[in-house]
Amino acid sequence: MKKVIFTMSVGENDYYLRKRYIDYLTNNCRGVVPVILPPTNDISVIRYYAQTADGLVLTGGGDIDPQLYGEQKEKACVDVHRLRDEFEILLTNEMLKLGKPILGICRGIQVINVALGGTLWQDIDVGSHADTSCSVTSHEVLLRGRLRDIIGQNSIRTNSYHHQSVKSLGTELTAVAFSSDGHIEGVWGEGYPFLCGVQWHPEMWHGEVDVKLIGLFCSRL
Repeated sequence: MKKVIFTMSVGENDYYLRKRYIDYLTNNCRGVVPVILPPTNDISVIRYYAQTADGLVLTGGGDIDPQLYGEQKEKACVDVHRLRDEFEILLTNEMLKLGKPILGICRGIQVINVALGGTLWQDIDVGSHADTSCSVTSHEVLLRGRLRDIIGQNSIRTNSYHHQSVKSLGTELTAVAFSSDGHIEGVWGEGYPFLCGVQWHPEMWHGEVDVKLIGLFCSRL
């Protein structure tokens, strides 16, 4: 059995994660045990998580504190939880040191980018990027590089719900998906067994593309 750890959102008095993230993994990967992790700033605990896990899924949620990528917080940057941010960035880097696979979803692509020294647009013109249901495709994504090779298509239709996106890329990251208005929708980490982040929500759609993506992640566990 392989253990895949999931991050979760933080409320005022609770932790939570949509069941669909877990279903996305367990419905498409055999022999996988999902484990949901509350955030902590105890580095010894974080290292234990990384050492005992086989893979990491960074899930969606609120905005990342801009101070963590060297910028001042803009008014539109909301729902920031500094402990979660620091935890996920530290956990990402520990997993990368150990060469373990990471999949980032929505906020997760942004965590990967910030963990590797990149920056974010704090508030984009959302347009087709903010379909609150995430249950239908809302815009086209152009695929490049490794993601195009994996999917076998030059473009796909995706669902979408975000108001921030990758600005400058972190080290060793390549942009592999773009929206028609020029925003980065996918990143790939060079030199890692599997390091990929996508801005859409594959756990909500389960299209052919999304099944291929989670399948490749699972094959690297």
